Amino acid sequence: MTTNLENIQVKPEDRIETSQFYDYPRRDREDVRGYLKRISEILELGAFDTAVASAIFVLEVILPWMAEEQDIEFETKTPKQLLQVFYQNQLVSLETCDILTQAIAVRDTFRAKQETQECDRQFAEQVFSQVTDLFHSFEGCGQI
Repeated sequence: MTTNLENIQVKPEDRIETSQFYDYPRRDREDVRGYLKRISEILELGAFDTAVASAIFVLEVILPWMAEEQDIEFETKTPKQLLQVFYQNQLVSLETCDILTQAIAVRDTFRAKQETQECDRQFAEQVFSQVTDLFHSFEGCGQI
């Protein structure tokens, strides 16, 4: 017997929901301190794209800590989405959200080796400062 697959309809309840999990890196506080020190050295070398990409890596370590502390589900959210949730919950300012969202886009194009405008020192330092402030604000509260 042959089944004609064109006539089979899938009902919405028959679909299996699959969640996409974002692969957030797992590191400890000492790792983050070391990465932040290294990023400041990268900034001094003038490798601003690399500094931004490195700062976003550190941000991706910090975001789950922040989310867990606030009981916010994070595994199915990208870093950009999670930043929006943090902004909506007043955990980060609009400025922080905007700068870090822009930096994620820069990192993504840098990672994909697409042509980008080179980051300037001011933007790279802003990103580094925002990530460092997030880390220290939660670290100082004993939350991470």
